[in-house]
Amino acid sequence: MCRYLPLITVLAIVACATVNSEVKQDSDPPTTQVPATVAPTRAVSSPSSYSLLLDRIGQTIGFVGAVIMFIWGPPQPDFSGDKLLLESTNEAALERRRWRYVVLSHFGMGLVAMSFVLQLTATFA
Repeated sequence: MCRYLPLITVLAIVACATVNSEVKQDSDPPTTQVPATVAPTRAVSSPSSYSLLLDRIGQTIGFVGAVIMFIWGPPQPDFSGDKLLLESTNEAALERRRWRYVVLSHFGMGLVAMSFVLQLTATFA
């Protein structure tokens, strides 16, 4: 995981930097003449900065979770000592490796679920 940490950090910073690069709206929008035959519609409000921030954080967390699941997620390798001929048959080392795969795959799935909740909150906030 340590070799992917700089890449994940850079991608998270780039995703968070896009929050500040949103298109700024003009203070005085241009006025248009509405024909008398067309009924005026209510204006659609733009999302608040709070919901944009929640959405961007959710997207970043979801991306990191997807990367973690891609690296350590299912299908997981077989950790039986008989089939790993080139590696150590030390049972304790194999058990630690199996445990690391299980924990990181569950962590990645948790990040994806948390990103879903954040983006859903941003949508209805």
